[in-house]
This record gives sequence, structure tokens and C-alpha cells, in this order.
Amino acid sequence: MAAVGTGVGIYLWVSAEEGDSTTGPIIGTFGGLVVSKIFNSRALKNQREAVLKYNSKVGTSFRVTPSESGISLAIHF
Repeated sequence: MAAVGTGVGIYLWVSAEEGDSTTGPIIGTFGGLVVSKIFNSRALKNQREAVLKYNSKVGTSFRVTPSESGISLAIHF
């Protein structure tokens, strides 16, 4: 999507210098922006769900017990 946005942006720049209509490239730029935002938000949502699913399976089960060697506490996972 970044390549498409870059290509449309360059085309927009060249068209503006030549005096051509820039409506098409502007629509293409904003259309690409909307599509990339949709992909980005879905990727972030899936990433968040994957981390939460992993963390729910791993759990945070640990216990604090006296150390076997000396006077201290040990954390056992």
C-alpha cells in the first residue's frame, strides 16, 4: 500500500505541475489512505487478541517459598 500511495503522490505532483486535473489522484490518495488504515487497525486488533490469548494460556501461576539455601524467599514459576 505504501508503494501505491507513493506512486499516486508522485503522479499528483507531476499532474499539478503540468496543469492537469488532480481530482483522480487525490481520490486515489485518500482511497489508499482509507484502505491502509483498515488493514492497520485490523492488524493491531489481531495482535492484541493474540497476546491476550497467549497470556491467558500461560497464566501467572507463581508461588513464593522459603529458599532452600539460606534465609531468603524464592519465586517458583
